[in-house]
Amino acid sequence: MDQATEILVIITSSVLILFLLLTITLLLQFIFLMRKIKKLVHKAESVADTVEAVSGALGKAAIPAALGKVLGNFISSLTKTQSKRRK
Repeated sequence: MDQATEILVIITSSVLILFLLLTITLLLQFIFLMRKIKKLVHKAESVADTVEAVSGALGKAAIPAALGKVLGNFISSLTKTQSKRRK
């Protein structure tokens, strides 16, 4: 091989090594990013499940509370009409 060919091989090898190192570094960063995203998604699912459970419990409690309020309003209106009739 003559000298010019050797120089081109060295330059090409150096560029390929740089690209290889850059690719490895980017892949490692991508893997770490995907792990963080996976943890974040898991936390979001946990929060969503908790909110769903709380809203379900509140929904179940709202029906008796509304019924109690209606019953209380009915009783108070009855007592008001009873007191008006006695006067």
